[in-house]
Amino acid sequence: MKKIVLNLFILFSLKGHAANNALTVFAASSLTDSLTKIAVSFKKEYRIKINFNFDSSARLARQISEAVHVDLFFSADKEWNTFLENKGLSFSSKDLLSNELVVIIPEKSKAKLQSLEKLSALQFKNLCVTQESTPSGKYAYQSLTKAGVLKQVSKKIVTGDNVRNVLGWVARDEVDLGIVFQTDAMVEDKVKIILKIPDDYHSKIIYSVSLMSKSEKAKLFYLYLQSPVARSVFKNNGFRILP
Repeated sequence: MKKIVLNLFILFSLKGHAANNALTVFAASSLTDSLTKIAVSFKKEYRIKINFNFDSSARLARQISEAVHVDLFFSADKEWNTFLENKGLSFSSKDLLSNELVVIIPEKSKAKLQSLEKLSALQFKNLCVTQESTPSGKYAYQSLTKAGVLKQVSKKIVTGDNVRNVLGWVARDEVDLGIVFQTDAMVEDKVKIILKIPDDYHSKIIYSVSLMSKSEKAKLFYLYLQSPVARSVFKNNGFRILP
């Protein structure tokens, strides 16, 4: 209760305070739509602009570790928040969201897939996933391994830098199949989901946000991302809200 009261006090005391400088937020590309929308309401309420850099969590974390300034880091894999924490680069972290992994196809494709185990029997030329070092790529490779089909389909795998790359290639019908987060598939009308991959096929998907700056503006947005307003946006965009 004390923590909630303190957070509310910080929000109230900074509300309406004009910002001299924008905040810099590095975030997983799968958060693009949600955070862009949240930033609009945040700027309207607090007059603080957010400059985003959306990419794979792995690439962003490595950039930060090389002394790139950032106020907040929002990852699609808690592992990368821990990576920065172990380097003494973050001040606080909060696990906020979870997601689902899905197999997608171009809108006009008629491919069907009952289970991931049957992927190797499906007729297709290529399967697009992100690089294994990225969160979605890690989860995809874990799932393919769990289903026992990685060896059979490995030569058909092509990789993208982040999930939005994969989503775009499938939407443009440049690849036959893709594995992305469900929230990405939901924002693209030119793809359709043919399979939801069971949660126990991969490690738990945890989106965690880390406070990387001691500035009051950074703390304000860090708290705002945990507010009912932000949680409502995340939920509407298909994310699971963690307690």
